Amino acid sequence: KPENKDVICEAHSHGVRVIAETGPLIFSWDVEERQAWAYDKLAQIERSFMDGLVFDYEDPEPPKSDRAIQYSLLIRDTARIFHEANPSYQISTCVAWSPYNIDGRWYNITALAMYSDLIYVMDYDTRSQITDSCVASANSPFPGTAFGIRRYLDIGINANKIVLGVPWYGYRYECL
Repeated sequence: KPENKDVICEAHSHGVRVIAETGPLIFSWDVEERQAWAYDKLAQIERSFMDGLVFDYEDPEPPKSDRAIQYSLLIRDTARIFHEANPSYQISTCVAWSPYNIDGRWYNITALAMYSDLIYVMDYDTRSQITDSCVASANSPFPGTAFGIRRYLDIGINANKIVLGVPWYGYRYECL
């Protein structure tokens, strides 16, 4: 989709970076295919005067699945290509509120963090892990937030790479 260059230039005039979404991802063992995808994304970023790309893949993947590994490789290759073109381009990756199998997502979080300039911890809608009846409560309870961030630090993710995303919305629950 075409981007509004006036909005992007206004953001830049205030020191704000504008990061694009990846759009459809590819999952491939073929390094040339991954690189071609990354070069295509780089051309899109350069044409639209944006500052980088954010990866946000949230499908369930079993431990060490082909797709989970290929996702890490795609981020690695994209980051290399973007940083060779312009070291200030940003590659960020969205991750769940905790690194441990949230909603069946067994990604290699340490690899994702290593290949990304930052990881965006999506600490919202954490009630999705409720397996019994869900009753009205916090969308992102603080104890869960603290637990999740501690787990990222425990597995060696540098605190300087962590951006915490919190909800500014809620849900309406009908009376029970």
